[in-house]
Amino acid sequence: VLVKQKRKTTEKGPNVLLIGIDSISRLNFIRSMPETFKFVSKGWYDMKAFNKIGDNTFPNLNALLNGRNLSKMEEDCNWKTTGELEKCRFLWNEFSDAGYATAYAEDTSSIQTFNYYKTGFVHQPTDHYLRPFTLAAEKHVRAVFSRPWLVKCLGYHHYADYIYQYARDFANVYQNESFFGLFWTNSF
Repeated sequence: VLVKQKRKTTEKGPNVLLIGIDSISRLNFIRSMPETFKFVSKGWYDMKAFNKIGDNTFPNLNALLNGRNLSKMEEDCNWKTTGELEKCRFLWNEFSDAGYATAYAEDTSSIQTFNYYKTGFVHQPTDHYLRPFTLAAEKHVRAVFSRPWLVKCLGYHHYADYIYQYARDFANVYQNESFFGLFWTNSF
């Protein structure tokens, strides 16, 4: 359940929902998920020119979220040292400073972008952060794995469904206010 946070009131700006499906190319997404592609083609901005700058999600998502490549990120806010990620300014920080409600959610806790072979965030990075839920759910709810490290289903739902429901809940709770959310799925 999302509980609305008290926000500084500012002039309402455009809402931003970033929805990512990891490990799938744009063309494969169009081929394998035609109904979803048709839905997001109406009124959503398609980041056609977003190309990878490194291997795996971390360097590529960081380029989008904080404008740094890996060497600049290691210099400014080394993810290998506990607490250093908080030194980086991420896109959600800019939106938060502008009075937006912020959210970040990602499935499959063992391979989340900022936690896979990294120290992760010490402090909650956004107003709404789903990692505590994912850790608890993976511990207490029956899981089905597609690989030993990749949870495909949690309980009776595909893991990604929790992320998309969280995105819907977030958008509904803040429908009359400005919001920024990043919702990333690894379980496909």
